[in-house]
Amino acid sequence: MAKKGKVKNQYTFDEQPLIRFANFLQKIRYIDTEKAGDLGFELDEYQWDILREVLGCKKANGLRRFKRCALALPRKQGKTTFVILLCLFLLLVDEEPRPLIILAAVDKDQANIALQMAKDYIQASPWLSRRIIEKQNELLSPSNNGRLMIVSSEGLKLHGFNPSAIILDELHGWVKARAQEAFDALTTSQHARQQPLLFMISTAGTDTNTIWFRELQYARDILAGKKENDSYFAFIREADPSDDWTDPKVWHKVNPALGKHIALDTFEQLCQEAKDRPEKQNAFKRLYLNLWTTAETSFIAINKWLKLKETEITIEDLHGLDMYVGIDLSATKDLTAIVGCVVKDDLFYLIPYGFTPAAYLLEHEQRDQQPYSQWVESGHLIATPGPIVDQRVLRDYIDILAKDFKIKDIAFDIALASQLMLELNERKFPVSKFKQDYSWMHTATTDFESAILTDRIRHFDNKVLNWCIENLAITRETSTDRIRPSKRLSKQRIDLAIAAIMAHDKANRARIQQSVKSTSRKKSSVRDFMIF
Repeated sequence: MAKKGKVKNQYTFDEQPLIRFANFLQKIRYIDTEKAGDLGFELDEYQWDILREVLGCKKANGLRRFKRCALALPRKQGKTTFVILLCLFLLLVDEEPRPLIILAAVDKDQANIALQMAKDYIQASPWLSRRIIEKQNELLSPSNNGRLMIVSSEGLKLHGFNPSAIILDELHGWVKARAQEAFDALTTSQHARQQPLLFMISTAGTDTNTIWFRELQYARDILAGKKENDSYFAFIREADPSDDWTDPKVWHKVNPALGKHIALDTFEQLCQEAKDRPEKQNAFKRLYLNLWTTAETSFIAINKWLKLKETEITIEDLHGLDMYVGIDLSATKDLTAIVGCVVKDDLFYLIPYGFTPAAYLLEHEQRDQQPYSQWVESGHLIATPGPIVDQRVLRDYIDILAKDFKIKDIAFDIALASQLMLELNERKFPVSKFKQDYSWMHTATTDFESAILTDRIRHFDNKVLNWCIENLAITRETSTDRIRPSKRLSKQRIDLAIAAIMAHDKANRARIQQSVKSTSRKKSSVRDFMIF
């Protein structure tokens, strides 16, 4: 996805701010490349595209059209340098009276890095050094009473400022306790300015319950025409969830400066490492393709899982066999999962059903950045009427499974499923509780992992189950070292993976019991023969 705002007919383009910026760059020396010391800085073309819109698009009264700007870009696109030079330009050249620029980094370390980079440019460029006074945490411009503050979102005293421009850097990382307070204080502090600028710049993150993800959703809605806000500019470069992340065409689509700030052969090497080492795939997708991912490292390597796809038999070939069912219910409007497990020739076959409320299908698609609608159309996901998954729908699907399989056990987390358990029990289905705590989930999770590593799991390439498996992260109990799946650490949905673990555990325990009984019968037969 590559999107940017456009100038409408009721606005005019003023080239003077761009000319001033170009003249400003001619006085800047490079500091940290093979061009270090050379005079005359060159921006990337995509950066000029942004400045043309943000600085050049004017209203009839001569003021800038855009006040709020969301820039979503992957790593190694020259973002930090662009931000520092933009701050220095706004401090010295923008002609805003008594400019106050606030660059807010995610933490103190990043703030110190940004401050040091600004000082390096000043010290390397005589034109800057003659005009700026360096202080411990800020830069002053005596000629226009300007001030550039470079601060951390963690330690900023938030109120009482009247900034002409605010740059919020790597907003996906603003997740600590005071993050929302800092964001609200800063973004509501510019009302006294006639043409304030607010820049929000970030790569993708791993937590969709964040300031940046909500802001990004709003920006996407504006670009898609779902919402209107003529003062809001958005420039988004991100892969689509359905893109092949190993395709160089996708790399170039997402990385507007690929080949300049990061060499193409380096990019190819990073991709190859991600293909060879599954634990690096999410980081590659997030940092270099700007895709929102789940846990930094998945509990189960997705490439290993995909190799367990069944290709020789169909689900119909398993009809008539014993089935063990795990159910993971949603508390509100999220995924609900039914997964059946059938054992044949010492292999565990997983048959999943995922359910989501039709009323929230598009909302979930945007939130999770996954093709929910496509999954529904292809039969990998079931959209149920209304705003929640009605448990009667689940009961009906259990009835369908019972026609094709011999249901031996249905496992529930009783925290959410007491009523459904009661109804199924009254209909003579075998039901059992399955707590999702360390005492119940540790062995079930480790046995599930072992079955995958020893190639004893088979699945039928259900896309939702695959996604949940890739998302799956675990938490570890410090005192006992026991593990269990963690929905909090996994960031995105793992419901079908949890139901699969439960179903496999029930099937595996039954298989072990049958094996013990079989062994016992054989020993008994030998003893009887000897007595005879």
